[in-house]
Amino acid sequence: MALAAHVAIVLLLVVVLDLPKLQLGGKKKIETIETVISDAPVLTVTERNQLNREQQRRLQELERQRKAEAERQRKIVEEKKRKEEAQRKLEAEKQRKAEAEKQRKAEAARKAEEAKKQEELKKKQAAEAKLKAEQEAKKKAEAEKKRLEDEKRKAEEERKRKEEEAKRKAAEEEARKKAEAEARRKAEEDARRRAQEALEAQMAEELAAEEAARQRAAEEAALRDMLKPILARWVAALANKVQRNWLRPPGGPDYFECNVFVKQLQNGEVLEVRIEESCGSAVLDESVRKAVLKASPLPAPEDMRVFKKELIFVFKPD
Repeated sequence: MALAAHVAIVLLLVVVLDLPKLQLGGKKKIETIETVISDAPVLTVTERNQLNREQQRRLQELERQRKAEAERQRKIVEEKKRKEEAQRKLEAEKQRKAEAEKQRKAEAARKAEEAKKQEELKKKQAAEAKLKAEQEAKKKAEAEKKRLEDEKRKAEEERKRKEEEAKRKAAEEEARKKAEAEARRKAEEDARRRAQEALEAQMAEELAAEEAARQRAAEEAALRDMLKPILARWVAALANKVQRNWLRPPGGPDYFECNVFVKQLQNGEVLEVRIEESCGSAVLDESVRKAVLKASPLPAPEDMRVFKKELIFVFKPD
């Protein structure tokens, strides 16, 4: 048994010394190490299995230590990077603050320079305003002096003008009164003469008017007598054409009467038809209105002297 333990220790040392030659991986199979020791008995299966488990445990421990070391190294690198990034940000912030301070000072200097220029401009503007005000005051004083002198001169001129105007008006008034007296005398004479002439003319006109009225009445009577049959024939032609274009509504009364306003052109074209007095129902009214529209153009009279642009038809069917 002591010999077996000694052999196991020697074999373990050999395995440990050969570790750098092993390849460790996730799913790779661990290579079996066969060791031949001279003058030593062969290990039993149990001892060999125990030796393998021990080797596996040590290999796993070494892998865990390797991973732990790798993780530690990764954290060291990350910490170094973090510190470098923090240092970079700190330097950038310092640079930004320095640049901001530089810009602030430049802006302050610019504002100070601008304020100085504004102050100088205000002083210049104030001096110019003062000079302008003095010049304006002097100008106003001179203008006021001239205005007073002009007013005095105009007042004197106005006084003289009024005196002359008063004299002129007095002379004109005297002349006007004389002229009016003469004009009244002449007007009275003219009025008497014109009244006499007007009376005579009126009497002559009345006589002429009476004669003209008698002549006109005779001519109108003769014209009416001459146009009466022409007018009768035209009215008959109008009634006949409208009657031909009228369609009696079914069920309507045998007798009715209505007044229809008609407006036409000289060529007989109907412009407007309006029922002045109803035929007794809307149906009859519409039938009569359509009859007049269908009769357009209406017949013309033989003599246009009897033509009427606006007519009142008394529609009374036979």
